[in-house]
Amino acid sequence: MPTKYFEKGNTIGAAGRPKGTKNKLAATVLKDLLAVWEEKIKPDSEITRGVAALRIMSRERPAEFAKLYAACLPREFWVDSAVTELDDGELDALIAQMRERLLTAREEKSLDQASQMKLISHAH
Repeated sequence: MPTKYFEKGNTIGAAGRPKGTKNKLAATVLKDLLAVWEEKIKPDSEITRGVAALRIMSRERPAEFAKLYAACLPREFWVDSAVTELDDGELDALIAQMRERLLTAREEKSLDQASQMKLISHAH
């Protein structure tokens, strides 16, 4: 029997809940949340509580709205859609371009910081 939980060949917990399934409480909470989300704000309105909440959030707290929006996007979208189609030579060239841009950005940032430091020291 393996002595460590993550050791190869370990079968502890193998018969547990299948990957990707939600527990009953989480499924119930999500169902209830969706029901509230889809409620109309008025009986004769086409606007739901969810849409209204998003509109209010986008106006009153745009930074949090942007974070919420970003959290809903797939994290591997760019990688799956573009990089997987490149051959090794194209990937190497892309990596070299990204490194060059990063170095240039770092240099520009350093120059900006140095410039700001000179301005501050001359102001005193």
